[in-house]
Amino acid sequence: MTISRDSLIRKICTASLQGSLGLFIGAGFSKEMLGDDASYNWKQLLEKCCEKLNVNLESKDWDQPLQTVGSKIEAIAKQQSQYEVDYSLLKLAASKIVAVFPEGMDKDKKDLWVEYFNKMKPAWITTTNYDHIIEYLLGGKALTLLPKNYFVYSSDVIPVYHLHGSFIDPDGIVITNEDYVHLLRPGDYRQNRLPFLLKENTVVMVGYELNDFNVITAVDWANNVYTNTTDGFDSSLIQIRYVENNPRTEPYEEREGLLVLETDSITTLFGEICEILVDMEEKYNNAGETASQLMATFTDLDNVKTTIDELSSQRCDFVRRLYSKLINLAQLGHKYLWDGFVAYCRHVMSAEDEHSLGPFLNFSACEHETFLLVEIMKIIGEEKDAYPVMQIPESFIVFLCGRLNHVAFYFDFSGRQIRGKAWNATNLWKDNLEKISQELIERMKHYCNSDDSSVRFAKHALNIRAL
Repeated sequence: MTISRDSLIRKICTASLQGSLGLFIGAGFSKEMLGDDASYNWKQLLEKCCEKLNVNLESKDWDQPLQTVGSKIEAIAKQQSQYEVDYSLLKLAASKIVAVFPEGMDKDKKDLWVEYFNKMKPAWITTTNYDHIIEYLLGGKALTLLPKNYFVYSSDVIPVYHLHGSFIDPDGIVITNEDYVHLLRPGDYRQNRLPFLLKENTVVMVGYELNDFNVITAVDWANNVYTNTTDGFDSSLIQIRYVENNPRTEPYEEREGLLVLETDSITTLFGEICEILVDMEEKYNNAGETASQLMATFTDLDNVKTTIDELSSQRCDFVRRLYSKLINLAQLGHKYLWDGFVAYCRHVMSAEDEHSLGPFLNFSACEHETFLLVEIMKIIGEEKDAYPVMQIPESFIVFLCGRLNHVAFYFDFSGRQIRGKAWNATNLWKDNLEKISQELIERMKHYCNSDDSSVRFAKHALNIRAL
């Protein structure tokens, strides 16, 4: 996948505005906040534990996987202990080392990250860190979740899920081979939940190198096992990678589905992201005012008259402009406008119905309503790249089926121009049926091809063939 830096940042911002942004935070973030002297990566933490426990390893021991090194440190520490204990000496040592008092961090940097988290509003944060630096920055909005807890969403808090445990519960820390064996059990809640978090959200990895095999496995499941997709919603996995010298300016894809954006300053990059986010949010808020104006347009009877006048001359320009505005605003979250559009179209068609009431059928009114239906359905197909058909609200599909059923009652399905039938409306429908999005027709057929006879005329119309 090729994507520009600006597009990638806007992808992150869009997820934030949609409430589908997840952050996956590793040890690099703690280093960013506390500095190298007060925070450690996995290997450095094990080295500090060795010092604390008076465990001496040979240099060759460090060539093994770090979880294997952790198991060895644990075994030697217990062997050297004067007492027999039923808890992990390594985990207890690690929990004490990472429990750094956070008030010592740089105040300016702290204030910046408090601001960044407030602006980005992540739906959740998952971390492999044992410390609670994230909770300290989030303040009262943080909800700490340990491995023994289940994952929760809540509008008033940001859940911080400690995937590998926390210093406040040393027994739950994942640091040895045995811990990873338990973690990778088929029924382990964390391992089963993680692929869904990655699949269902735009996830930004911060200060984390993708090297834990339980996380790599979760990424593989999210990309290659759970292959479900939903039009209009993104589930990208983005890694913010620290590169001290000459980071690439443009993002690139690494492994399958992993987008990498390099930076020599995580704090500076997030400042850039938040600037764009504020600009997008301002446009979203301005769109709210435009949405209110559009909703007022839907209820203005003068506009209904304008549309009826256009239908008389086989034009639908006003409705086309309304639809264009509608989908642009709906993409920004103002999906309630669909209800206004349905009401507006219903007003127009009801006004046309008034012309067809009485002892004699007014075929021109039937033709006008058919023309409006055809044009709306064609517009939906023309704009399906901008607004996918599957995202059209069910209420609008039902409305289209109902109105089509109403006019199709007068269609001449025989093709013999039977008196009392709307010939022009029938021909108008048949001539345009192939120009209507097949995807839209299939959605309508779910209702019209059912056993419900109340829409049987629409069923005939959708299945008719040009003669």
